Amino acid sequence: MKKETEENLKNAFAGESQAHMKYMTFADKAEKEDLPNVARLFRANSFAEQVHAANHLRTRWKRCILLLSVRLKKNRKKEQKQ
Repeated sequence: MKKETEENLKNAFAGESQAHMKYMTFADKAEKEDLPNVARLFRANSFAEQVHAANHLRTRWKRCILLLSVRLKKNRKKEQKQ
């Protein structure tokens, strides 16, 4: 993965995470002001942002996880030979 792509994914994850928290805060405020339907909408948006953030993180770390898996398999084979 290119460095620029990695940086873009990092920034996208941060933005989506912040949006998730912002919408949750708005939902809490709407609940306190006795606006349950508005709160429900904010919670739905918050969940969507959480999903987006998770997807960015998964994409960013997918390569790292694959590399770790390969290394673990190689180490296991070395240990079995000894």
